[in-house]
Amino acid sequence: MLTEFGMNSLITMLEFQYLDILQRGGRPSAHDRILASRTGVGAIDAIIQGQRNVMIGVRNNEVVLCPIE
Repeated sequence: MLTEFGMNSLITMLEFQYLDILQRGGRPSAHDRILASRTGVGAIDAIIQGQRNVMIGVRNNEVVLCPIE
């Protein structure tokens, strides 16, 4: 079960991804959708593992957690 903090973090991340697509204009490409799915799964995994103050990214085709300081 997601905590309120975790759910708010996930919603914020998804809002940023949506804003990125709007700023570029047009509909999301297949790459955009796959990237959103992969980072979304990474965010859920991080929340379940109790990770805090991390950013989800993709490096060398692997989903990674980067600390936010």
